[in-house]
Amino acid sequence: MRHYLIVTHGKMADGMAQSIEMVLGKRNDLKWLCAYVDGKSLFDLIHPVIENYEASDEIVVFTDISHGSVNQFFVKYLKESNFHVITGINLALVLSIMLLPDHAPLDAETIETEIEFAREQIMYMNAQVVNISPDDELD
Repeated sequence: MRHYLIVTHGKMADGMAQSIEMVLGKRNDLKWLCAYVDGKSLFDLIHPVIENYEASDEIVVFTDISHGSVNQFFVKYLKESNFHVITGINLALVLSIMLLPDHAPLDAETIETEIEFAREQIMYMNAQVVNISPDDELD
């Protein structure tokens, strides 16, 4: 079974999970952890969750900052073929990964394709060509 785990500095994970549940509904395959909000060490926060997964489970971890302590915690798990760590997340990326069919394991090419899609969702709207006529109602 595939499991998704969002782990971020502060309460970003909580907000991300709420948004995901708003779009996709309650998911039993999704867990989230907010680091550094209750004084627990990263190990004490994350280890109990990781230990509950079965060896045959596929784990997809989403983190906020590539060189941050939360992301670095998961480096030791990268040797596992069924363990994926994706960092620098946005809602578009997490949703697109979670909406992939789970009947086959994720591969690097699929994850990279979804990351590229998420990058395309990041844009400076002021620089976009938008034709607004005087008759358009903006409120």
